[in-house]
Amino acid sequence: FPKRLRQETAQPKPQAQKVKKPRAAQPAKASVKRSTVKKKKVPQSWQIAGFTPEAERAERNLERSREAASIIDTIHRLTNDELLDLWRKQMPRAMDRQSKLQSLGQDYVDAIEGEWRRRTILARLDPGHFKWPTTHASPGTGAFGSIEHDEGMLSHLGYHVGKTGEQSALKRQRLLARVFEGQLPPVNGPEYMESWGDRGSPKRLEKMAESIAAAVKSAKRRSADFSVAIQHWEEDLSYLHAAYYVGRFGFGWPAL
Repeated sequence: FPKRLRQETAQPKPQAQKVKKPRAAQPAKASVKRSTVKKKKVPQSWQIAGFTPEAERAERNLERSREAASIIDTIHRLTNDELLDLWRKQMPRAMDRQSKLQSLGQDYVDAIEGEWRRRTILARLDPGHFKWPTTHASPGTGAFGSIEHDEGMLSHLGYHVGKTGEQSALKRQRLLARVFEGQLPPVNGPEYMESWGDRGSPKRLEKMAESIAAAVKSAKRRSADFSVAIQHWEEDLSYLHAAYYVGRFGFGWPAL
């Protein structure tokens, strides 16, 4: 073939494809996450004196203990209303095992209930000397009047349900547990106190259950919406039944 023709018919040589070498994997950079928690600065005066936040808490707890001891020593001088207010304040702490102030609250509650017991005995021994307080204040007057419903004792001790009451079942039931197991304040005379029985007795539990059941039945007969209160009462009745009645007592449990 002519030289030109040979060049046109010649097969092109295949070109070798270039293979890209994979890049060596770069070591991942360790991400350092800065803590967003700000450390509480200790005042320089504390550092000089060797004072720490832990020491501050210990000092504060010591002051609380001293204050409690002072109040407990003079608890017999408190009025019935003052005793009740103090009991309502300290009882949740005494029943809360997670609280750091549980033991302190328990000291208060034990002292108050001991004073209630002393006054109950005094009232029975000398009725003329002791004026029985009542559990119900007459609406609008601020003066104390006679109690109209059995559940007055529970309300007197701070047990409230419904939309404006205690929403936490745990807190309500802790209160009920203390009412069943503890000493009640002397109110409404010896006959009324006798109807509540001794602490931890079947009579005490029956009185509590009947009081709550009566409130449920009364609420169901009314036209207003008491659905939240009824739910709370029924939850608390179930708690009392499971915690204290089953396997221990045999009186007839109230039906709703």
